[in-house]
Amino acid sequence: MNRLTTSTQNALFFHYGLNGEQPHTLEETAQYLKFTPERVIELEYLALRKLHHRPLHRRKGMTYFLNND
Repeated sequence: MNRLTTSTQNALFFHYGLNGEQPHTLEETAQYLKFTPERVIELEYLALRKLHHRPLHRRKGMTYFLNND
């Protein structure tokens, strides 16, 4: 989560209740953050992409084993 911006973290924590509070609707989250609902959706999408994507220097996987005969 430390790779995300503060706005993105706030959107995720508030919307999904990750900080121990109740989850909030998209409209409540947008109003709380003073964003449009579309911007909240965009932030969530970008956050999931960023959290799912691993930098190339951290990817070893099978190629590490295949190249080390």
